[in-house]
Amino acid sequence: MFGTDLDVAKQAALTEAGGLACPDIASVCEKAPVILTSLPSPYALAAVAAAIAATASPCVVVETSTMALSDKTGGAGHVGGRRAYRAGLHAERHGAQAVNRDLVVYASGDTAAIAAQMPLFSDFARAAHDIGRMAMARG
Repeated sequence: MFGTDLDVAKQAALTEAGGLACPDIASVCEKAPVILTSLPSPYALAAVAAAIAATASPCVVVETSTMALSDKTGGAGHVGGRRAYRAGLHAERHGAQAVNRDLVVYASGDTAAIAAQMPLFSDFARAAHDIGRMAMARG
């Protein structure tokens, strides 16, 4: 497990949990074929999407932040315009539900990429649905 955060304490917590804290997003992209993002604001999403898109990584991005679909499709649109991305996937999460694996994933994007991530989704969600590319286009 690899990750990064602006908060050094959160990076230390990841290391203590057995993960590898990377110094920046590009380092995560070099190591991870799938990147899950969970961000606090549309500004953070846009900044992280730009940083990931600036890499040559072919990683799949699973966006799990709780924010408006228009903000998410803005980030996905930025990501989707880069050849480094194979898919933009979206999952809705709500607080304690993540701890109890009581989530439902509504994934939009490339159907093959979504199908490949279904085992990952089952690790943190009770159900996952492919809602197609059209959901990414709406906003």
